[in-house]
Amino acid sequence: MTNTVTINIPKGSNLQEIVDRVQNEINRKFSFVQKPESKSNAVDHPAHYTSLPAICSECGHPIECIDVIGKMNLCRGTAIKYIWRAGEKDPDKEIENLRKATWYLEYEIKRLEREKNES
Repeated sequence: MTNTVTINIPKGSNLQEIVDRVQNEINRKFSFVQKPESKSNAVDHPAHYTSLPAICSECGHPIECIDVIGKMNLCRGTAIKYIWRAGEKDPDKEIENLRKATWYLEYEIKRLEREKNES
């Protein structure tokens, strides 16, 4: 992946106009680098699920864990949830969260193997 930006600068543009165009194009193309401040609360937007430094290129809102796992089955989504929050929700439980993620992945693997063997 190349990280290039092409900017058309009209002839006669002053320095501030050029800087503004460059900044706007960089922000548009690399918006994941800048995370707008989000309102964190324990129910709707807990900090440990909004910690990813990425924003949606369509709506500009921070990408949250639920945005990623919302369409997954329970085991896969829960595994990602535990990976996402590992070290974020409670740094003392980082390893525990990763073990929980592993448990859900192992459970999903066993389920898929059972399905395969039954067919």
